[in-house]
Amino acid sequence: MTIAFTCTSCNSRLQAKPKLAGKTLACPKCSTQLTVPEQTPDTPASEAQPKKPPLATEKQKDFARELGVDFPDDVDRKTISEMIDEALAKQDDARYERLNELQDKESAIREELRAEVLAECDEEDARISVATKEQILDGLAQRDIGAILVTFEYGVLSGVDDLTGEKFELNSTDDLDEDDLKTIISWLGAAMMRR
Repeated sequence: MTIAFTCTSCNSRLQAKPKLAGKTLACPKCSTQLTVPEQTPDTPASEAQPKKPPLATEKQKDFARELGVDFPDDVDRKTISEMIDEALAKQDDARYERLNELQDKESAIREELRAEVLAECDEEDARISVATKEQILDGLAQRDIGAILVTFEYGVLSGVDDLTGEKFELNSTDDLDEDDLKTIISWLGAAMMRR
């Protein structure tokens, strides 16, 4: 019968004769000085000393250091793994918080841009509302935009389902002949009826 125990440094499984209990020996693998535990008669050799969990690997330690984790040199694998998980969770929380901040900033910038665009549109609408039909057509023609301007008295289309008999004034940026105008009027009439 032998006393089984584990090296506290390298986790090697060791055995010693019962007569060596209490004596100090060097671990054959890492040379750490170890005291052979006492073995009681009712305790089996395998239970003479509780098994220590395996130490963390160098790879785990390096990764933990990269994450800024502080740990003792003799940290075990399970403990360092938990520390790494906690550090990663904190890192994720910080990223999500930063992402939320960026999204809030983006929303604020969009709202500012929207307000600016609406203000410009209001200003443009004010200019358009006082422009004559000829000024509108000239402005479009200068931008190389072909357009047909249909003008009518304000409110004339209110509640009107059929445009038959309604009078419109057509102005164009281009010279159109009578057939072109008839085609356009027919198309406009069909489009209005589909609404």
